[in-house]
Amino acid sequence: MRVSDEQIMVALLNSPTQKQAAALLGVTEQTISKRIRDADFQKRFSELRRKMLDTVSSELTKVSYAAANKLIEFLDSKNEQLRYSACCKILQLANDTATINEISQRLDRLEDGKS
Repeated sequence: MRVSDEQIMVALLNSPTQKQAAALLGVTEQTISKRIRDADFQKRFSELRRKMLDTVSSELTKVSYAAANKLIEFLDSKNEQLRYSACCKILQLANDTATINEISQRLDRLEDGKS
C-alpha cells in the first residue's frame, strides 16, 4: 500500500518518533526516512508544521485572557496555598512579559541600525 506524503506528514505531526509514525501508517521506518530526505517533502512539511503552530498559537492567545482572569480570581481564594501560587505565577508571568518586551525593543533597534 502506497501512502501519500500528506499521510506521512500527518503521522509525523501526531507521533513522537518516526518509528511510531511508520507503525501508524503500516509502513517501514525506511519509507518514512526516505521521504524525509526529499527536499520538496521537507519544504512542504515545514510549511504544514508552521501553519499548525500558527493555529495553535492563535487558539492559545484566545483562551489566555480567560486563564489570566482565573489567576486573578484565585487571588481572592480562601485557600492560602492557592493565593500564594497565583501570586507567584502572576509575578513570574509579569517578569517574563517585561523581559520579552525588552528583548523585542532591543531587536527592533538593532534592525533599525540604532543599537
